Amino acid sequence: MSEEERTPQQLARESDVELHGMNDERWDAYLRYLEGEKSDELAEVSKRLLEEAKELHAVLQADKIVTPENREQRRQLSRGLRRLRAQRLNDIRALYDDGDDND
Repeated sequence: MSEEERTPQQLARESDVELHGMNDERWDAYLRYLEGEKSDELAEVSKRLLEEAKELHAVLQADKIVTPENREQRRQLSRGLRRLRAQRLNDIRALYDDGDDND
């Protein structure tokens, strides 16, 4: 697969980043699994997503040194990863908020 075709999820999977690397269907299944979980566990998943964000940032920084000519590709991947992370954190926040309503 060429650099131009790589998606944020593919970059995450290539970097062994579990949550970011899930495709949307797998993420939805994971959310259904988490639906009944306590807020502590949801907070842990949020924390893992944020830690993975740091790891992916380091991957993109290393790529900058190795292949400086891929600047636009890195920007697009970085933007996509930020959107993906924000959406997934919002999904977790929605589950957390729903859990609070049921208490």
